[in-house]
Amino acid sequence: MPQNGLSQSNRCLACGCDLNVIGPPAPSAYQEGDFEGGYPLTRAMEMVEAMLIAMGVTQKAVVVRAWEDVLQNGGLNKLHQSIQHPRTYIEAIRYFGKKADAADRAEVLAEYIEERLARIETALALVTRRPKVYYAMGKPLFYINGGRLENQLVETAGGISVNRELPDGGRPGRTLSVSDLNRLNPEVIFISAFISNPVEDFYTECLQRGLQVAAVENRRIYAHPSPGWDFGSPRWILGLMYIASILHPDRCTFNIMDEANAFYRNFYGVPFDPLDANRSFSKPNRRWRWQE
Repeated sequence: MPQNGLSQSNRCLACGCDLNVIGPPAPSAYQEGDFEGGYPLTRAMEMVEAMLIAMGVTQKAVVVRAWEDVLQNGGLNKLHQSIQHPRTYIEAIRYFGKKADAADRAEVLAEYIEERLARIETALALVTRRPKVYYAMGKPLFYINGGRLENQLVETAGGISVNRELPDGGRPGRTLSVSDLNRLNPEVIFISAFISNPVEDFYTECLQRGLQVAAVENRRIYAHPSPGWDFGSPRWILGLMYIASILHPDRCTFNIMDEANAFYRNFYGVPFDPLDANRSFSKPNRRWRWQE
């Protein structure tokens, strides 16, 4: 019987030519792991780098040692699982802090994030009205997989992630139809800080495609103030505060620019300047350089 378009005799089904392949064809197509192959691997390495830079690591050799740890004994899979939830991300910070001989600085970073996270959880503990939120990656009909950190941030910030109702697939997500998004009828839309889009352009495309959802009708579409604020970098804590302040401004009254400035000064030694931002998970701005 043919498998994956090949015959058991390893001859072309169309012309009968010998394909010169030793052994039978594979019974199923190979599927790379979540952080295997192409850009996902480099992004995984950059996420580790992001944690270490926020701990004050400035030497490449220290980062390389952490990379060596990730690339063996199933480390990539462990990393992929750990960065998908705020609490396990914090534990990953502590883990890599030990690997980099920076446990004290890692603890300072972990406690900073834990304190803000606990403050939000306490403020929203008794919330009964949670708006439905859709998380898009750049374009209105390209959604982020439900298990990713962005959707965890939405739920931690007091929202209901409608992305969880959609099938997973692709890396980092897949496309849905206009009718499916209309059916979900999100009240708020957030645009990914990784692959973003100006809010006005995003809104215009929503109208052009005929989206009829509350978020578009009420123009409740938001982009993060800076890249790297919702995935990959410890700066996701800033994104969480931003999301919470949008969804529940009566309970979460963060001054986001002040919080960003404090974070950047504490963990990068520089003030936050949105005009100097880049799209790197790890480097805090365009001027950051390694110290040899």
